[in-house]
Amino acid sequence: PPYFPISEKRCDGTFLVQTRLPDGRLSIIVDPGAWTNLAGGRWVRGMAVKAAQHNKMPDQVKLNKPLDVQGVGHGTQSAQWAARMPIAVTDREGQTKEQTFEVPTLEGEGGADVPALLGLRSMRAKNAILEMAPGKECLTFPGEGGYKIDWSPGTVHLPLTVAPSGHYVIPCDSYAQLNQT
Repeated sequence: PPYFPISEKRCDGTFLVQTRLPDGRLSIIVDPGAWTNLAGGRWVRGMAVKAAQHNKMPDQVKLNKPLDVQGVGHGTQSAQWAARMPIAVTDREGQTKEQTFEVPTLEGEGGADVPALLGLRSMRAKNAILEMAPGKECLTFPGEGGYKIDWSPGTVHLPLTVAPSGHYVIPCDSYAQLNQT
């Protein structure tokens, strides 16, 4: 079934609780081990509610072919729909910008609680660099000039936060800061 209209149901699945930030911010797990982006319906609905509170409207499309995945949730999961979520991320320089997170969405007993994953395919498409120096964790998307030790103009550095589960996550619900930067 379609995900919208959006219900007010909170993202409180067991797996989501473990990967959720203690301060309640919604986030996306940086997961280069996942081939593609993926999220459970509870994360999608929770993010959609938060976005709508700031007049940002998500969209969804029915997939031409269901996406079957294993290794997340329980057993084999199938995504029938993909969401286009407006997200608000703050870079290392403190500027918050709106981006779009396109994500196949899982439902059902084993899939609805899957947290949002930023997969390898999306990171490869943007030539992402994952920096893991303690205290300087960052996911960087180089500008058109590529990268060297000195980052080129247009480079975007997204600071990472460590979730209680130990996963690197990108906080992505900074809507209130969109008009402040």
